[in-house]
Amino acid sequence: MAQQQSIDLSEISFRAEKANDAPFLKQLYCVSRDVEIATIDWPTHMLQAFLYQQFELQTEHFKQVYDNAKFNLILYRGQKIGRIYVQRSKYKLHVIDITLLREYRNLGIGHYVLSNLVDTALQAGIGMSLRVKQFNPAKNLYVRLGFMTVKQEQDALYMERAPYFSSQSPSNTHHTLQGNSL
Repeated sequence: MAQQQSIDLSEISFRAEKANDAPFLKQLYCVSRDVEIATIDWPTHMLQAFLYQQFELQTEHFKQVYDNAKFNLILYRGQKIGRIYVQRSKYKLHVIDITLLREYRNLGIGHYVLSNLVDTALQAGIGMSLRVKQFNPAKNLYVRLGFMTVKQEQDALYMERAPYFSSQSPSNTHHTLQGNSL
């Protein structure tokens, strides 16, 4: 798909991951690491094998550490465009991961998805948390949505959003998220 100027956010939906989504998720993972690996001077086949191994390790880690999380795909008009992993506890909604295919970045989708999660957390009176690489431009979105850095380790920032109620929603859109709820 070519870079679009705008999309209809009401056509964003979610569904739980399935075993046959592994090829897409592997591709998505590789795309998400492009900035980090740009300076590595390895043959293509070695780099691909490394990324595939890292994908498998991350997947296993997420499934073990976040045993009751929701692992969802983000869909646009039924097509897979990303993933959102969220774990909700009594006191916090933790965004484990949100990743979009490159051509769907900077179109408002991340803002839309996260704004709806912020609304969910506000309604439940719980805080939110996430971890982001320092070089990831998405950290600016997180700050705009009210997340604050609470801890910095090596190349990662740990960010949280307070569990206060607000009369103003962070989202400019008030669409109901379609498909499997987050």
